[in-house]
Amino acid sequence: MADSLSNLSDRDLLAGLRIYNNAVLASPEEFGLTAAEATALQGDLENFENSLDEWDAVNAEYDSKLEAKNAARQQALNRGRGQRKLTRAKTDVSNESLASAGLSPYDDVRTASASPSSAPFALVDFGKLRHTINFRDKNAPDSDKKPDGMLGAEIWLKIGGDAPIDNAECAYLATDTATPYVNQFGAGDAGKTAWYLLRWVSKNGDKGDWSEAVGVTING
Repeated sequence: MADSLSNLSDRDLLAGLRIYNNAVLASPEEFGLTAAEATALQGDLENFENSLDEWDAVNAEYDSKLEAKNAARQQALNRGRGQRKLTRAKTDVSNESLASAGLSPYDDVRTASASPSSAPFALVDFGKLRHTINFRDKNAPDSDKKPDGMLGAEIWLKIGGDAPIDNAECAYLATDTATPYVNQFGAGDAGKTAWYLLRWVSKNGDKGDWSEAVGVTING
């Protein structure tokens, strides 16, 4: 056992030496030790356990702080990235204002935003009461990039019934500037079909044709 002690985890080492020490404390002479030697190891183990408990507490706090930091970073990153994209999509922000916000200036020669000439399509991943809507352009199905001049995809939703033809039966969700878009549902929607319609919106506000309706079950 002595040869393998160094390979044990802290808790396993403590447990193994506790078993040994408890036996020795009951009858030191039988194990070739004095009572003082057995008591000394008992003190060492108590000190080791106290230090180990403190270390575990520090690690638990570290893990909690790290998780909170990472969550805060991701939230700030997502919101900041989205807002920067919206700012960059405006065509009337001066280069001086962009520079003051830490953004690179526009090109000296600006071209007018193109009107939508195609439609997006949706690929929907689903979890419990959640849909993740990945959208791409039907003319470039292998790319996540929006068509040139597009601000983003306008996303509409209909719950239940037949597939919608246009947005008359739908509720507006968002104009998302970057795929994917995550849609959360309430428990009362479980088992229903969610229908999604999308269309491109250009930076100058022009709107394109509707995508085909995509129906996905809402998992409870």
